[in-house]
Amino acid sequence: MITQIISPTQTQVITNLLKEGKLVALPTDTVYGLACIANSEEAIHNLRVAKNRPDEKAFAYVVNSLEKIESVCQLSDRDRELINKHLPGPITFIFNKKSNDVIVNESQLDTLAIRIPDHPLLLEVLAQMEIGIYLPSANISGQSPATDSGEVLNQLNQRIDAIVEGQSFNQIASTIIDATGSTLKLLREGPIPLSAFTGEAHER
Repeated sequence: MITQIISPTQTQVITNLLKEGKLVALPTDTVYGLACIANSEEAIHNLRVAKNRPDEKAFAYVVNSLEKIESVCQLSDRDRELINKHLPGPITFIFNKKSNDVIVNESQLDTLAIRIPDHPLLLEVLAQMEIGIYLPSANISGQSPATDSGEVLNQLNQRIDAIVEGQSFNQIASTIIDATGSTLKLLREGPIPLSAFTGEAHER
């Protein structure tokens, strides 16, 4: 496999590659992400192979709107308030999943990690797609997440289809909050601290 290097100005090329089921690494508001369209079992399989990622580890589903989150997740009024207050941003929320076939249930879990990124390139690409993307970090599992296109190339050259040139906004992965219960739970520290959720029931 030859890994293409793509300019961040080529948004239509990036979108077309994803729609074709290709693997594309691109900058985000956290670390570099490795994207595939979320309704292709073949693309998801290739994503796991490229990252050498265990089957039991789920991927985050990334979209550009509340409406797309509601199409795949069961949301309470509190959940909608969390989304409207904190997204777009470097936070991943875990919500209860709806039983439908909008996307491939790649993890076989009844929950889904969801994110709306605060990154103009990524939002522009997502706006051109009816289906969101699975977007784990662009690295081989067990190695350090990449924060620029050069680091991605060093780890994933000839393992993925394309890399978008650039640098991510942050050096660390997103904060992860489990919102499946009545109490919010911090699962991973990230750019947004737990103290940002003032007035909302939470625990470490």
